[in-house]
Amino acid sequence: MKYLVVSFKLITFVVNKLNMNSGIYKIVNLQTGKYYVGSTKDFKRRKQCHFSRLKCNTHTNKHLQNAYNKYGVDNFKFEIIEYVKEEMLLNVEQSYLDNSEIKEVYNKTQIAGAGGYDNLLVAVYVLDLSGNIINEYPSISEASRNLNTYFLSQICNKDKILKSKYRIVHKEFYHKNINKILKWKNYTREDKERSRLHLLRQKVIVIENNETIEFNNQKEVADYLNITRERVRQILKSSSKKFEIRYKYPELQ
Repeated sequence: MKYLVVSFKLITFVVNKLNMNSGIYKIVNLQTGKYYVGSTKDFKRRKQCHFSRLKCNTHTNKHLQNAYNKYGVDNFKFEIIEYVKEEMLLNVEQSYLDNSEIKEVYNKTQIAGAGGYDNLLVAVYVLDLSGNIINEYPSISEASRNLNTYFLSQICNKDKILKSKYRIVHKEFYHKNINKILKWKNYTREDKERSRLHLLRQKVIVIENNETIEFNNQKEVADYLNITRERVRQILKSSSKKFEIRYKYPELQ
């Protein structure tokens, strides 16, 4: 009976891991052994995002981008290190970074959630939708960990709403642009729905060699395929012998 209980727990553990799509990964340079550590809620999409940006020479981590440009795509491998629950991602990622030598990794700041951005150690305010300061953090990375969210640097200092109730701004930006910030719109539920539908309408998928890749907009597709946006629009209306481009949600067009 004891062995049956252990076996059942082991099976349950394995099944939970198989169903989990979040965790810690690394992108390894097979020539040098150097690597980039990251965390994600979706391994497949994060891998796709990294290599799409590397291919287009637009990756935010310049150290990784330079190495990719030097060694080529065939010398980089995406590896899953560990499956982790979403709420623990940044803490576990930080533990891996803490146990890595700076010379071993491409991560610039060795701070979980930092990605490749340069402004992550600048103090930030968390604002409510009326522009009032509700919290302050010494860095975007610290804010990311406390708010359990990613890519704050991409919405920082912009009229973008986080989790339907926050905005993130640099402390210095806030004091220089307070009047501008107070004019940012306090979105209604209808505004949010319109914004959501607008983003969904722009999503595009590319089918190439029986593989489907998702992009947020036509520009990302153009960069990935190294063609013009006009050509992307033409293929959306007709077809191409090399690949197929479709709207992900054609019913919204």
